[in-house]
Amino acid sequence: MGEVAGAGLLAHVPTIMLPHAERLELNEGKEISLVPGLERLRHEVFETADYETVVVLDSHWHTTVEFVVAAQEVRAGLFTSDELPRGMCRIPYDWRGDPALAPAMAAHADEHGTWITAIDDPCLPVHYATVNLWTYLGRGLDRRWVSVSTAQTGDTEDFLRADRALAAAIAATDAKVLLIASGAMSHTFWSLRELRAHEASDPAHIRTAAARAADLERIGRLEAGDHARVIETMPDFQKYRPEARFGPYLMMIAALGEGAVTAPGRAYSDSPGTRSRTTSACTTSATPTPARCCGSRAQTRWPRSARAWSPGGTSAASGCAATSTARWSRTGPPTRCAGTCTTWWPTSPGRSPWYPATCCCPGRRPTPGRCSRVTWWRSRWRAWAG
Repeated sequence: MGEVAGAGLLAHVPTIMLPHAERLELNEGKEISLVPGLERLRHEVFETADYETVVVLDSHWHTTVEFVVAAQEVRAGLFTSDELPRGMCRIPYDWRGDPALAPAMAAHADEHGTWITAIDDPCLPVHYATVNLWTYLGRGLDRRWVSVSTAQTGDTEDFLRADRALAAAIAATDAKVLLIASGAMSHTFWSLRELRAHEASDPAHIRTAAARAADLERIGRLEAGDHARVIETMPDFQKYRPEARFGPYLMMIAALGEGAVTAPGRAYSDSPGTRSRTTSACTTSATPTPARCCGSRAQTRWPRSARAWSPGGTSAASGCAATSTARWSRTGPPTRCAGTCTTWWPTSPGRSPWYPATCCCPGRRPTPGRCSRVTWWRSRWRAWAG
């Protein structure tokens, strides 16, 4: 019987993909706490836990008439964000999918009163809510990664139903899985004319004091393991427009047992100005969009780590490789771009190396901030998963 070996709510904000110096410049001389948090999470969980597949519940993948789960054997190429192409451009990605788990999730949709389709189309887009976290947590580890969409027409009950189907699929396939709810908490942006004054990650930059209080209240409940109360109070929290209606968290907790889950969360990062009030809490933060990164089209050969890669082929095209191609070389300059805050379950000390980013063009300049808040905790779910 399969099991969920760990789960967490993670932010994916673009700033984590910026070079170190630029992150400091945009954050009042301080490192964004998500970066060391993700490094530690990689070392303590992703490099050591017993799992085969990472399932990302992706808040940026919006579908309308159903939930969609990626079912490709391999997904590889270069990612440029349509939202922030000046900052997140030509980010190399390369992971094996799980073509057994994806259709199994879809197969359990009817019994849970929902609609899920597994899609193995190699042209299916990827999104930075998955790519950014894979860059920090999955690159070089050769584990399977699967993205699941959030239905933009869904509500709390729809999200819970979708991942009841995922829980059934995990049990049926004997999969060992880590779950990532990739998304923010309250998610209202400052107006364009105001954004530049709110680029730093201090919670003071959250759009309203009421939204900040709502975020911190839920962080406290997550740390206390009061997931039932988080679910019960979703109508109140929806007033503050959580990202993707807080669907990634709701889907994650449904796969774990919903209100019966009492595992306390552990923070892996925080934000300046809140440490005295929320000890070890992953806080919300306002995060800037990444700086300029896409001007050159000079070819760069990228070796691929996964099995289906053939370093012999090259392409001088736009640099955006097709997804799931077995013979392809990536072109274009390498970049890494941003994310926000973290928490996980299983604990051990340590730290993992960070891979510094490089950008393709000079003359980078700060761009408007975006208010993205996040929470994260951690724990081993084996006591009640599977």
